[in-house]
Formats: sequence, C-alpha cells, structure tokens
Amino acid sequence: MPIRKAIITRKKPSAEGEAMAKAFKTAMKKAERLAFTVRKTIMVEKDGWLVMVNKEGKVKKKVKKLEPLVLPHN
Repeated sequence: MPIRKAIITRKKPSAEGEAMAKAFKTAMKKAERLAFTVRKTIMVEKDGWLVMVNKEGKVKKKVKKLEPLVLPHN
C-alpha cells in the first residue's frame, strides 16, 4: 500500500494510548480500502511532489512540485 513510516517510541504506551493507536491503524486501513474502491489512483505527497499512486503503491504520475510551507514567527 502507500508510503509508511516507522514511529519510534521510547516507553511502553498506556492502555489508552494502545487503544488509540489500534483505532487509528484500523481507521487508516479502512480509509485506504474505501479510497481505492471508488478510484483506481489517489493523489498523495511524496518527496515534495503531488503524485498519483495506484493500488499497489507505485507512483504513476508526478502531478505538481509542492512549495514548502513557511510559517511566520510570532
């Protein structure tokens, strides 16, 4: 499927944290399935580009170079 990045944790999460992580992972899997049932490709950000990705996670087309977001300092 699409791009996945490892999350590093230093200590064991609480029971609430584990429940939230499980709910988040379940929701992400469901969202991916639903996104690809409606469309053959979806658009995601990868390496500073907006790209079209197929169901296997392969980039089919680079759509647009994204500009970095600069936030003003207060």
